[in-house]
Amino acid sequence: RLGAAAIALVPETEISMLGWAFLLHNVFVGLQDVAVDALAVDQLEGGDRERASGMMYCSAYVGTFLGGAGLGIVTARLGLSTAIAAMTAAQAAILAVVLAVRERAAASGDEALATGHAAPAPLAMIRTLVRAMVKPLALRAAVAAFLLKVLPAALSVVMLVQLVERFGLAARGWESTAVVFGYGAADTVCMAAMSVALFSIFMRVASPAVAATQFTASMAIMNLATSVGSWLAGPIGDLVDPPTAFLIAGCIQPLLSLLVPAGRERGPSGSPIA
Repeated sequence: RLGAAAIALVPETEISMLGWAFLLHNVFVGLQDVAVDALAVDQLEGGDRERASGMMYCSAYVGTFLGGAGLGIVTARLGLSTAIAAMTAAQAAILAVVLAVRERAAASGDEALATGHAAPAPLAMIRTLVRAMVKPLALRAAVAAFLLKVLPAALSVVMLVQLVERFGLAARGWESTAVVFGYGAADTVCMAAMSVALFSIFMRVASPAVAATQFTASMAIMNLATSVGSWLAGPIGDLVDPPTAFLIAGCIQPLLSLLVPAGRERGPSGSPIA
């Protein structure tokens, strides 16, 4: 909240200072996201984690849409400073709600919170995290999420090139604003649904001992996939034309979804352990 307030105090003409202020603000936003994810893992168990994850990220997408559109209108009519001030006020109101709610004792989550014992040493935590990440279901989920995110990230760049340089199938249709916006809306909805489903799966396959840390690491893998996909757009564009790239991706993407795990790890007794 202080980061957002600092942005509001920076003159709009100071572009460099605004950039640094936004960078600082985004660092705090990232830390907030990690903290919320960790809280959900620590406070919830079993299927509640998955349902909560879906609700959290569905709400996040809706909030991003409404906030972006709303603040965009405020910026256009009243200026950037007013829009940032409005954002700061909204965040302060949300913070007040958070401070007013007391959380119960951790249900599972990272063991230091659940048992009251001292937190494990960093190296021990890393070893535990690595063991959790390479469990069959967790590894399948990570690999599937990475591959499922790489292709759409690459194709989004290829699509921009296609729209700017030339039109493919139904070229006249792409001259219509409704067609372009319709495609963009459908693509965004599908990607959002896939992301929310993957978040829920990450919650489900996380090992209780390091669940919060493992979930955060899994999210980082998805972000890495987006970056790798954007980088691959260049080589893909050099090898095949955009229509061919989309046809190939359309055949591969459904097959990649078969990698997504459908169950939980089970211990010797047959009970779920992750």
